[in-house]
Amino acid sequence: MATDLHDIEQVPRTYFDGLYEGDTGRLAAIFHPEAHLFSVTDGKLDDLPRAAWFDLIKSRPSVASREPRSAETGLGGSDRSFRPEHGLRQGAVPDPASVFHGLSDVGETR
Repeated sequence: MATDLHDIEQVPRTYFDGLYEGDTGRLAAIFHPEAHLFSVTDGKLDDLPRAAWFDLIKSRPSVASREPRSAETGLGGSDRSFRPEHGLRQGAVPDPASVFHGLSDVGETR
């Protein structure tokens, strides 16, 4: 049972590390081969098969290869949240993969 819980806890880490590093091999370990990524853009449902999503990931520089700029946010004290930014297209946008990469004690209270 403890092993099952550990395996489940590793899925989000594998997901965010895979996105951060642009490593589709890692992502393949946690996404079924027939998985699809769904999103809504301008009221239209988009359906992207896993292979096409992986192609998009492979075609862009990984977050790890870019030098993020961090602007601290939150209330201070024990709040360790931050909002990394990197330049893309017409401006800087927050990058969730950067936010979660390297946080080994998520859920820990201080």
